[in-house]
Amino acid sequence: MTYDKSFFDRVIDRKGTISAKWDGSPILYGEEDLIPMWVADTDFRAPKELIAAMQERLDNQIFGYAYNSDRTLEIIATWHQKRNHIHY
Repeated sequence: MTYDKSFFDRVIDRKGTISAKWDGSPILYGEEDLIPMWVADTDFRAPKELIAAMQERLDNQIFGYAYNSDRTLEIIATWHQKRNHIHY
């Protein structure tokens, strides 16, 4: 995945999209004009690589249970080692 700082320059209006962040305030607090600081949610589009991976899975058209392969567990362990200095 290539980093592009312009990725964060595009404003996406998520009101009216069943967004907990933007459409939840009136339901939870009875107010429309609140700054949604009560939820950690971003307003950036997902990376193309993530969309492509999800689309590949969707194209299968079957959504049964999957198992964690050895490769999946290896990827998770490596991620924890790099990010959190946790070694399994």
